[in-house]
Order: sequence, then C-alpha cells, then structure tokens
Amino acid sequence: MAIRYTSPFPIHVQLVRHWLMDSLNMTVWTKTPNDMASILPVVKIGGAPSGSLNGFERAASIDLDLFTKDQGSMDTLAQKVDLAMARLAGNGNAFGYVDDVTGGSFAAVDYGDPDLLRYVATYSITVRPLSNL
Repeated sequence: MAIRYTSPFPIHVQLVRHWLMDSLNMTVWTKTPNDMASILPVVKIGGAPSGSLNGFERAASIDLDLFTKDQGSMDTLAQKVDLAMARLAGNGNAFGYVDDVTGGSFAAVDYGDPDLLRYVATYSITVRPLSNL
C-alpha cells in the first residue's frame, strides 16, 4: 500500500538556521554578507545537494560556512556550532523535529581573502513530516 503524505516535511535550512541562531545567540546568514569583515564571526547556511526520502522520513543535508579573523576564534566557533548540531538530534523547534544528525567535520577552505579564515562542514538531518499543520 502506498503511503500518502498529509503534511509536508520541514524546510531543513529554516529549521537548522533558527536552531543555530537560538543556540549560538547570533545571526546565521543564508547569503554571504557584503560587509562581512566588520561583523565577524559569521555563520552561513545553505542547502546541500544530497539526501534521501522513504516512507516516513526525509534526510536532507546543509552546508555550514564559518568565517573568522583568526584560528583561535575559528576553533571556538567550530566547537560551538558542532555542539549545537549534536544537540539538535532528538530535538527541534517551531520549524520541525530532527530525529538524527550526521556528518559535520569542519575543514579549512580558501576564501581568497588573506584576512579571513573559512571553514566548511556538511551535516545531514533526518526529519519526519510536520504534524502541526
């Protein structure tokens, strides 16, 4: 028998963005700010092209880009983001509930600006259809 969805799945970028804003007490951007150097540290979120869908769950991936001026600030920010993502598993917010979180190993990626450090990680979350609609 085919499963018929009566509710949509959460918008994964929205769910994780608001989770991180609440957890980190800072703005999480969906595009790179023009005046980034004046507002560091910066966390940027975007959807990643992967995931899966079965009868009851959806797995979706997000990319997180972290920008700081120095290595000490980057190490601190990466730890805070990683901890917030680990705490998201089995938790949620007004935008949905997350069963599981996987992935997430930050790596340095050149940004083309010698005054900025950039780290990137991809996390995957598993969600169920929304029940509050």
